[in-house]
Amino acid sequence: MARTVVWISFADEDESWAKWVRSHLESVGQGLYLDVRDHKDLLFRDGEENAALATAISVAAVALPLISRFYLTSRRVKGVDLPTMLGGRNRGLLVIPVLASPCAWRTVEWLHALQMFPRGGRSLAGANEFQVDEHLADLAMHVFNERPSQAQSKEVGT
Repeated sequence: MARTVVWISFADEDESWAKWVRSHLESVGQGLYLDVRDHKDLLFRDGEENAALATAISVAAVALPLISRFYLTSRRVKGVDLPTMLGGRNRGLLVIPVLASPCAWRTVEWLHALQMFPRGGRSLAGANEFQVDEHLADLAMHVFNERPSQAQSKEVGT
């Protein structure tokens, strides 16, 4: 069975949220063949970070940007992650923004067309640990049920 590549896009300050999201995706991935990746997994030479990031995102079938005030102001995110993810929607990339912590996300135009997770516009940070696990288990099942076929996603170096 082909692997479905899932890209988690996050600001460095939100790494703990990314690890929590990743653990839920990987637990579901045992039967799904999910290949969960993020920028911390990449190895690149000096000066090649942007190209490595763009290439890694371009092979994903699903992208999960973790939305926070740090994410919305990150240079790397604005310069590489977002343009690559939003451009990837033309080839069928499923982009599911995850609201990690409260921020002014409703003022961000590119988020208007996407369904925020968890639904209702409440952040993961506002939930207790049990509720966060419930939300992330729902997210993992949503990724499973809605993921594009791998034929729509480019396979490079996997």
